[in-house]
Amino acid sequence: MKKDQYQPQSSGNWDNALDRALKNLPERPAPATLIPHVMSRIKAPIEGRWYRRLWWQWPLWLRATSGVLLPALIVGLLSLWSRYYETAISPAVDHGIKVCQTVFNSLASALGGIPFQFDGEFCRIVFLTASLLLLGMYLTCIGVGTFIYRTVRR
Repeated sequence: MKKDQYQPQSSGNWDNALDRALKNLPERPAPATLIPHVMSRIKAPIEGRWYRRLWWQWPLWLRATSGVLLPALIVGLLSLWSRYYETAISPAVDHGIKVCQTVFNSLASALGGIPFQFDGEFCRIVFLTASLLLLGMYLTCIGVGTFIYRTVRR
């Protein structure tokens, strides 16, 4: 029933006529496959692929494999790190500590000649603390970005 086919006196008549016409339509039965199809679609995101689920919901063989490979990967990376640290990072850290010591001693003399010489150990603590703080902020940014991405993507 189209509105242009029937022009009632007021919109109340149109609403009543439409209501009667819709109530007079025969009821159509739902297909037998509707409920199983709807239920499978509801469960699909929950079951999802294994790599989209939490680690303890992965299949057992994948958890066992990752439980063996992850520690091996960590040990391998730590051994590479120790070799790289001796050749490249240790001199860079020592240089950073010397720069830190120079900056603190210059600030001490500029601020009225404070009779205190900042030793290497103090500067090592400051340098390593600042490095760890920067690493923590970087990892926090990655975590927040991942959280936002996963929240928006859902």
